[in-house]
Amino acid sequence: MDYLTNEIREATRVGLWHVALQASLAAIDICAALNSEDGRTTGARFKQWAADWIGSSPIHPDYLWQLRCGILHEGRLKETPSVVFTVPLKAGWVVHQNSVDGVQQVDLLLFCNEICTKIESWWELSKEREPVATNAMSLVRERPDGLPGFGNAVRVIA
Repeated sequence: MDYLTNEIREATRVGLWHVALQASLAAIDICAALNSEDGRTTGARFKQWAADWIGSSPIHPDYLWQLRCGILHEGRLKETPSVVFTVPLKAGWVVHQNSVDGVQQVDLLLFCNEICTKIESWWELSKEREPVATNAMSLVRERPDGLPGFGNAVRVIA
């Protein structure tokens, strides 16, 4: 999972905000799948993993699920979002966990970093335990030496 959290952090470093947000939400789903006996995720599993490892700060797991569905599958928020993500300002100001007219403002850099930190903590504790260890063997990841039977010397993501 380190490759994924590293790539999320790199996306924030270079200002790929959409990519960082989408990957952060997808990463929660991946953790929920790794943590399940059948290696698959569901809304309930996503919410449970988020509740157990992220908590409700800054965003409640139920709303994280709504964000995941809307942003990853439809490319949008609800018509009247209760959360918006702020992009860090060049002057160093941070707009985070403010509420304006019932809409919570969440700094995207802080959000992504928090998700990555929580994932890394979970991964360290879980990577050698079942079912995570078995499910992790089939994770899509970079394979610098290729994949046996599919071009061994060609770097692939598989």
